[in-house]
Amino acid sequence: MFKIQKIPLLLGGGVLTVGIFWFGLTPPADLLSNQALESTPDYFLEGVTANEFDANGIKQRTIVSEKLLHYADRDITLLTTPDIQQWSQDRSVWHASAENGEIKDGSKDILLKGAATVVRQRQDGGTMTLTADAIHYLENQQILVSEGNASVISAEGSTKADKIQYDQASEQAQLEGNVTGYYEKL
Repeated sequence: MFKIQKIPLLLGGGVLTVGIFWFGLTPPADLLSNQALESTPDYFLEGVTANEFDANGIKQRTIVSEKLLHYADRDITLLTTPDIQQWSQDRSVWHASAENGEIKDGSKDILLKGAATVVRQRQDGGTMTLTADAIHYLENQQILVSEGNASVISAEGSTKADKIQYDQASEQAQLEGNVTGYYEKL
């Protein structure tokens, strides 16, 4: 009689042990929360060099970035330590760099953030340097908008302002906010 009572007890204990073990190993249905996925890029690249050419095969722009992260839900590409070279119609060179950059999908506009610098090297050898906390390059308007500790330095002198908007076509700057400058007599 002792053996008969022991067998169902052992079988019940075995089923209970297997059940606990089985359900304990089942992974949760949602491994990642939707919120975690929203802040995850849909793709990323490291050590990026991208070249852009016009219809005649002439190089227009080179973008080098340590890391590139694309976020489809925000329609944005983030760049780490972007370094950009762009050639204008007269083949003068624009060189831009910053700690970070942003490019909206479907746009050639670039927002440079963190110690942003743009240097224009003209054909005649002259240079113009624009620095700021952030510089936004607007491709269609050919305008550079610099904000936060903005300064423009050329052979003629230097100017600081809260905001400097530089028109590449007319080579004119519009200064806003607290403006100070130093220029030498030519």
